[in-house]
Amino acid sequence: MKAGKTIAYIISVVAFILAGLALVFGAFAILGSSASNAGEGWFQIGIALVVMGLVIGVAGAGLLIFTIRKSKEIPPEQKITLDIDLSGDIQLEQLACTQCNGALSSDHVSMVAGAPTVECPYCGASYQLVEEPKW
Repeated sequence: MKAGKTIAYIISVVAFILAGLALVFGAFAILGSSASNAGEGWFQIGIALVVMGLVIGVAGAGLLIFTIRKSKEIPPEQKITLDIDLSGDIQLEQLACTQCNGALSSDHVSMVAGAPTVECPYCGASYQLVEEPKW
């Protein structure tokens, strides 16, 4: 993809150079057509060169803008997951509220300030899990 960008930049620069030359020569032809010894048709040639220079310049600018906008890569969407590794043996099927003895599931366990916290849906109690050591 980098080679394609380089080619597009080179084409844009060449288009700007050609557009500049066409505009300069067109302006000279228009100015020269007002001279007393100028032949017929120089004014039309000058207008044609000016128009051609403008068209080439706009095309070069469009290619340059398109290349720059396309080169900005959108970063992929990041998905953040949190794995909880408890140091003790906890069996969630047997987890019960310490206040009302209501049955709790893994949906009621969350991490608050780095500590596993349980919120009881029955009595509204919220407390940290006490982990039993594995040794």
